[in-house]
Amino acid sequence: MPRYAPALLLLTVVFTASADDLSRFAGRYIGCAVSGDEWVPIATTLTFEGGMLSGSYVFFESPARWVPGTLVFFAQDAENSVTFSWTDIYGTGAASFSFSSDGARFDGFWTGGSDRFPWNGARQGSGLPKPDCSSPVA
Repeated sequence: MPRYAPALLLLTVVFTASADDLSRFAGRYIGCAVSGDEWVPIATTLTFEGGMLSGSYVFFESPARWVPGTLVFFAQDAENSVTFSWTDIYGTGAASFSFSSDGARFDGFWTGGSDRFPWNGARQGSGLPKPDCSSPVA
């Protein structure tokens, strides 16, 4: 039994480091996403509880409609990259966010079928300007 102790200690340290890395992404992010061929404002809230990262979002589409949704953690793809499964009134799909090293900003995309659409955000209170959602979709 004692010869396995170093391996168990190493596994514990690796798991704890990974969980701590995910917790730094928790917060409320204000940004933009593409919906219906237009940039729309979106608020993305990520929470870290019980060792899990999850979230919710709400975006504003024309004419004056708030659309809420949920994010369920799927995988940590790299140190600063996380994939979620999203769900809202339009269906489900994947969303992938690449965060800045301090977790204050992300750039990413969501998928609907085989199409990919941009999604970004800046953490409230980080001092970063919120992204400009007025530019046309290319």
